[in-house]
Amino acid sequence: MTYRSTTQGLVIAGAAAALAGACTTLLGNDFVIESGTGGGGSSGTGGSTSTSSGGGEGGSGGGGGAPPALPYQCNWTLPTHMRVASLRDTPNDDWRSGLLIENAGHNARVVAQREIAGATNSVELYTLDEDNAQVWSWPADEGHDIARLGANRIGVLYSTYTSNPPGIELSMRVVEDTDDLGSQSNQVVLAAANAFADVAPNNYRFTAVFAPHPGNSTLDFFATYRNNQSVFVEKFGRHTGGGPVMPVAVNQLDTLDEEDTNPFVMVAHGGRSYVFLGDPASTVGPRQYVFDDTVTGPIPARALGAPGELVLDVLMQPDAANVAAADIGMDVSDPLLLMADAIEPESLGEFAIGDLTVAAEFATVANLPVGDTFMGWVADILILMGKTATAPDELTFVFYDSLGRDRGAGTMPFQGPLDAGEVRVAVDRVAVSARDEFFHTMGGNLHVAWTEVHHVGNPSETYKVMYYDQLGCYPVE
Repeated sequence: MTYRSTTQGLVIAGAAAALAGACTTLLGNDFVIESGTGGGGSSGTGGSTSTSSGGGEGGSGGGGGAPPALPYQCNWTLPTHMRVASLRDTPNDDWRSGLLIENAGHNARVVAQREIAGATNSVELYTLDEDNAQVWSWPADEGHDIARLGANRIGVLYSTYTSNPPGIELSMRVVEDTDDLGSQSNQVVLAAANAFADVAPNNYRFTAVFAPHPGNSTLDFFATYRNNQSVFVEKFGRHTGGGPVMPVAVNQLDTLDEEDTNPFVMVAHGGRSYVFLGDPASTVGPRQYVFDDTVTGPIPARALGAPGELVLDVLMQPDAANVAAADIGMDVSDPLLLMADAIEPESLGEFAIGDLTVAAEFATVANLPVGDTFMGWVADILILMGKTATAPDELTFVFYDSLGRDRGAGTMPFQGPLDAGEVRVAVDRVAVSARDEFFHTMGGNLHVAWTEVHHVGNPSETYKVMYYDQLGCYPVE
């Protein structure tokens, strides 16, 4: 079973009411994308303050109902957080985007986009476990997505801008799980630079997601960008294991803004792929495209709900699609609804956000317990993890399951090393994945990587630091 975490730059602002803001011949026709496997477990120290209302048990008769919704109690497992990297010596550099994460055996592969002052940007691939941290990088303008490509490898989606002539090359870096550093990885060009030759120079706002199809070599991708006529364009491509393909423009509207076209997640099922678009500032509301091999030009996008609603994450399971969504309303005083549900895979192209089970309701967006956060499914557990307005330098988590039930919450103490005179300002970006296969039923360890804002002496001269630990979480009576 594959655990895929989606971190599409979700930012839950307080009173601002904003929820939004993985050898070019390697993939031959005999390359098969399968489902991956999980791992073991460990234990340690450093506990949370965890609370939950729990949940109900299944009724008797007819084979019973859902298992009890026991709350999870969590503890740090490493003696101290691992200080993975620091930008203190290069304070003008930045890890610009959210962190991407996937598993490689018992290790975590964490992707960070490094913006380098006065030089070419790079994608950094960190391989982390309880004993060591390794990093390898390659030149790229942006890292976009990450996914497992079967049981033994991952793919990292990234793009590179070319200025003469203008264009964007969209590629995937394929990394075998046995490649400890990642330096033996291979580049697969999905779309050559001429596929996006109409990008607006220096202001193109390019973003992309992808979805591997289980059981064959097919991989779908979706990209959106501002063209040289200041129009946002949406393109779809299907790569079947050969050379670069020419994606097709699918949007029927030329009046879309960046907020309308922002893709949060893309999944594949039954020969089709589904991409979910739109952040809370979108005036057209959340939308969905459904793609198959008959798409050769513009097609209608399906409305999923009203403005102020959005899909946060979708995870394909063997017999269901887990969907997380939110309704933040159109005013800062509107209540916020958080939905978590499991739907039939065949309903992916038909459901509406309003059909989903409401897992929690908050008085306003400012009352949401985490912000600048990770939001994603780990099997059947929806995890929210990040800072809060009252504890910006601590990690707070909230768990719900695919039946929309509360599965616990807590705030974790900081247990990491600091330089002399170093001051922690705030948690920045967070990435989470399950180290252990049966986390959603029996509990186990989570890989947790995060960045923080620090300073030494002068609060106006800040820089970023990255940490890693494993969070052991188990259901308790």
